Amino acid sequence: MAVDPWNGALWNSHQRARWGWADHALDDAFEKLTGRPIDRASRHVTTMLVGDSQAGKTCLAIQVLGVVDPEHAEEVHDVLRAGREVGRSSTSFPVRYGWSSDETGEFWEFTDQDGPEFLDSTALTARLAGFRDRDGGTLWDVERAPVAIGVPRRYGHRERAVGAEVLDLLGLFAQNPDERALARRLVDRFSPTVSRVAFVVSVNKMYEAFKDAAIQDNHHLADWKDNPERYMFVFTRSFTDTNGQDILAGLPSGTGTDEALALLRDWQVTQFAGTHAISDRAPLLDRCFPIELGGSWRGYPSKHPDTHEIAGRVNAESLAQLRSMMESGADTSSFYRAAMNVRGRVVLRVRRAEAAREQRIGVAMGRLERAAGDLRLAQDAHAEREAERVAAATALTTWKTAVSRLSGRSPRRLPDLPIAGVVTRLPDRQLEEKAAYAEDARAIWQSWYDETAAALQPVVMPVEPLLPVKASEIRDKYDSLMFCRIFCSWWCSSRVPAVPCYKRMVSTGVATRAWVTERFTAHAREGTPRLEAGHQVAHTAAHRARALAMARVTPVEEAEASLDEERREAAAERENDRDALAMVNRLAGELHAANHASVTEMIGSLPGMTEADQIVTAVAALRLLMDLDDLVGRR
Repeated sequence: MAVDPWNGALWNSHQRARWGWADHALDDAFEKLTGRPIDRASRHVTTMLVGDSQAGKTCLAIQVLGVVDPEHAEEVHDVLRAGREVGRSSTSFPVRYGWSSDETGEFWEFTDQDGPEFLDSTALTARLAGFRDRDGGTLWDVERAPVAIGVPRRYGHRERAVGAEVLDLLGLFAQNPDERALARRLVDRFSPTVSRVAFVVSVNKMYEAFKDAAIQDNHHLADWKDNPERYMFVFTRSFTDTNGQDILAGLPSGTGTDEALALLRDWQVTQFAGTHAISDRAPLLDRCFPIELGGSWRGYPSKHPDTHEIAGRVNAESLAQLRSMMESGADTSSFYRAAMNVRGRVVLRVRRAEAAREQRIGVAMGRLERAAGDLRLAQDAHAEREAERVAAATALTTWKTAVSRLSGRSPRRLPDLPIAGVVTRLPDRQLEEKAAYAEDARAIWQSWYDETAAALQPVVMPVEPLLPVKASEIRDKYDSLMFCRIFCSWWCSSRVPAVPCYKRMVSTGVATRAWVTERFTAHAREGTPRLEAGHQVAHTAAHRARALAMARVTPVEEAEASLDEERREAAAERENDRDALAMVNRLAGELHAANHASVTEMIGSLPGMTEADQIVTAVAALRLLMDLDDLVGRR
C-alpha cells in the first residue's frame, strides 16, 4: 500500500519547523523596534475588537463565537456585564472569548493568571465584578495577560466558529478617563501581532471613531486605509439607522439575502469611503459588515415588523461572513504573516511621520510668516506715526517762529510833514494815515499767512485766513487815540499853532501800528494750542506704535525659535526613521542569512533521500524561501 508522503513524519517535521525561525524573529524585531519583546499572551489572539464603548463589541464577540439564539445571547451578555447597568461599558479588562471545556455544558471556564476555574453564572458574575472598584473604575494592570472566558456549551450552535480566538478590549471612549487611558495602552500592547483587527463602531459614528488618537497614532492600526486586508469594519445599528431602514423598506418583494446585503454594504462603503477620502472603495466591499446586535436587535421585530424578515436574513449572513473572515486569520501561517509584516508598517509609519513633520514645519513657517508680517505692518505703522510726529513737531516750531516774526511786523509810518502848512493838512493827514494803516495791515496779514501756510505743509494752518483787524476797527482805534480831532476846525480857523497837535498825531500813529501788531500776534497765538495738541496726539500715537512694533518682535523671535526647534526635532526623527528602516532591512537580510544554512542543508540532503522525500524536502525548502520573501516584502 502506497504511503502518502504529505502525511508522513518528514513532512510533519518540516511543518512543525516551518515557523520556528519566525517565532524567534518576532521577539528580535519587536524588541528592537519598540524596546520590548512581543507580548507572549497576545500570540493566543487572532482577532482584536477595537471601537467605542457601547458600540456592541461584547455582543459581537458572543455572536461570532456562535451564540446566535437571541435569548441565549442576552443571557450570556447579562452574565458578562457583571451587574453593570445598561448604558455603561461592561468590559473592564481584555477578554479572550472561547468555548468552555466543561463537558457537561453547564459551567463557564474562567482562566486568569492562577489557572482555569469552572464557575456557574453567579460565581462568574461576582468574579468579573471584582475587577472594578466601588466607583466602577477598572482595577486592571495593563501588563497582565488577558483573561480567557469559556462560554458554556449549552449556549452553542452548530455554526459556531471554533477556530477564531477573539480579544475584546475596553471601549476607546469610556466615560472614565483612566479607563480610556487603559484602553489605549491595551490597544498599543496587542495591535502589533494580531492577525485581524475588527473595528466595531456605530454606523452613525463612522467618521469620528477613526479619528481617535489610539488609532491614528498607532502605526500598527493607522495603516487601515492603505492595508485594508488586515481589517474588518463592523458597523452596528445598521438596520435601526434611518438610512438602513430606507434601503430595506425600498427593496422589492422577493429580494434575495445576498442582493440586500450587497445594497446595504454598498451604501455604507460609499459613505465610509467618502467620509475618509478613500479613492479605491473596492477593497472595502467585502470587509464591511452591517450588523444589528443586543437590545436594539431584540426590539427590532416590534418596531419594524415590515422589514424584520429581510433584516434578519441579512444580519445572519453578515455575521456568518464575518465569522468566516475571522476564522481565515486563525491559522498559524496567517498569524505570523500578519505579525511579521513589520517592514511595511515601519515604512508606512515613516511616511506618515514625514508628512506630519512637513506639516508641523509648514505650520511653524506659517506662524513665522504671519508674525513677520505683523511686525512689518507694525513697523510701517510706527514709521508713519513717527513721520507724523516729526511733522507735527516741525510745524509747531515753524509756527512759533512765524508768530514771533509776525510780532515784529506793523504798518509803515508815513513820511513826516514839514512844519509849514501843518495846520491846513492835519485833517487830510489823519485820513491818509488811517487808510495807509488799514491797507498795510491787510497786506502784512495776507503775506504772513501765505508764507506760514506754505512752511507748515502738510500741517493745516491752525487759524482762519480772515483779516483779524478790520479797517473800521483801525480807524476807530486811531480816532479814539486822537480824541482832540473835534477841535481841529477851530484850531485851523483860529490859527492856533498846530505843532502840539501834529506831535499827538505822530504818537497816535505809533500806538495804532503797535495795536495792529498786537492784534495780529494775539490772533495768531490762538492757533498755538491747537498745534501743541496735535503734536501731543502725534507723539502719543508714535509712542504707542513704537511699543506695538517692539511687542511684535517677540512673536517673531519665538516663531523663529519654534521653527528651529521643529527642524532640529525633524532632523533627529528622520535619523531615527532611517535607523528603523535600516534595522528592518537588516533584519530581512539576517533572516535570509540565518535560514540560508537550513535551506542549504535541506537541499544538500536530497541525494540521499527517496524520491518522495526529495519532493517533500524541496517543497519545504522552497516554501521557507517564499515565506521569508513574503514576510519581508521582497517578493
